[in-house]
Amino acid sequence: FGLSVPKQDDELIKSASSFWLMPPRIRNLIEAYLSALDPVRPYKLQGRQPIVSIQLNQEIRTRLITDFKAVSQIGAVDRTWERWLKGNDPHLRLTFDPAAADEDRSATFITPTHPLARQAAKASVPVSTLACVISSKSSNVAPGRYPFAIYRWKVLGLFESFVFQPVCESEEHSKALLELLETATTAPDSAAITPAEEDRLEALHYQGWMSRRAEHIESVVQSAKVRLASLNASHLARVSLLEEQRDLATDARIRRMKDGQLEAANRDFESRSDELSKVAGQAEIVAEASVLGVLYLEI
Repeated sequence: FGLSVPKQDDELIKSASSFWLMPPRIRNLIEAYLSALDPVRPYKLQGRQPIVSIQLNQEIRTRLITDFKAVSQIGAVDRTWERWLKGNDPHLRLTFDPAAADEDRSATFITPTHPLARQAAKASVPVSTLACVISSKSSNVAPGRYPFAIYRWKVLGLFESFVFQPVCESEEHSKALLELLETATTAPDSAAITPAEEDRLEALHYQGWMSRRAEHIESVVQSAKVRLASLNASHLARVSLLEEQRDLATDARIRRMKDGQLEAANRDFESRSDELSKVAGQAEIVAEASVLGVLYLEI
């Protein structure tokens, strides 16, 4: 889904209300996923009622179980989904509407974190760079023909995250691109992106990636140093306490127990120190082009 940890409160609000994670988008994702599993029968879930019913035969549920194993997590929602997949009832009542889910708790509430949505997202990952020619309207950006690219950044460090990085020939258009895509439609009769335009976008992306990569690596290294210093301080305090308890003990069994705890503390410290050192050396931003295309803007 291209989610990343927000740095500011306004970013948190914006990501929480992301166009791409709203119920209609999740519903479209599920429709496409189920239709791909059963090409004989297209699944259209748009109905007048907020709660819809679908019927999935045993063959489709078996394929869903296989996909579920790849995304399965510990939790009540995942276990409930697994029980239905392995059960005998082919009918499923589901909703993408929070209000409907609150009123009828018997309906399966499909959110971006529901296993069905995670399965669909994993299955929809393209195996190659997508190409498209689209059109949209804007009152803020001048009309014209705008080649663009969207890169997927896998950010590695103390934590792993993913970022979608739009690239246009001007920074203004790059900032507006993702919002313009929300209302874009296909433009099949318009000129596609050229190899020369792709090369220019790649060069622009490379400049931005190099700068952001250097900042990221430095940030991870500094964070690792702070964590190592904190770990070292807490370890010394722990060792000092255990040594004091051992030296004050008169019972030989207690002394042996404290010696064992000291050995365990040292092993734990060495293990965690090694992990932090490795993380600092593995900080990286791995980039790949997800989409190359042209956006035609109209007033």
